[in-house]
Amino acid sequence: MATSKNHSTSKPNPSKWGSNWTIEKLDAFKKYVEAYLTIMDVYKNKYGWKTLYFDGFAGSGDCNKDNDSKEPTDNSLFFDFGIEEAEIEIYKSAAERVLSLKKKFDYYYFIDLNGESLKKLKEKLSPFEIDYCLQFREGDANKYVKELSAALKKKQET
Repeated sequence: MATSKNHSTSKPNPSKWGSNWTIEKLDAFKKYVEAYLTIMDVYKNKYGWKTLYFDGFAGSGDCNKDNDSKEPTDNSLFFDFGIEEAEIEIYKSAAERVLSLKKKFDYYYFIDLNGESLKKLKEKLSPFEIDYCLQFREGDANKYVKELSAALKKKQET
């Protein structure tokens, strides 16, 4: 006997967006960034260093590529469908995960070739802009890496 799923109560399937590898990769990335910031915090005060997060392929921050509609800015819709807080974490992009960490970078740069994707990411991350130095740049990441390198080199020489 075949049964049908009630779509209003079924939970979204993360595999639509990626695979288990995608989720594992984002979790590993988050752990790496946490460890990196823990180490850097030891030396930041000692040497006056600043930390910078640079995402050269930032994208839109939309983890559900099958869904072209704008995501809600709060989690109420997720809860309406019975999705628990732990499951919401699966749908967070790398940018959201980094900005949600307890330890922080001093600066955050998000670069993408696609201006529309970057606009969506900026909207998605707008709640973080109050507390963070977020920069969004449209264009080739290679260009911005060169500009950043030149600026840092120039600062070091002065």
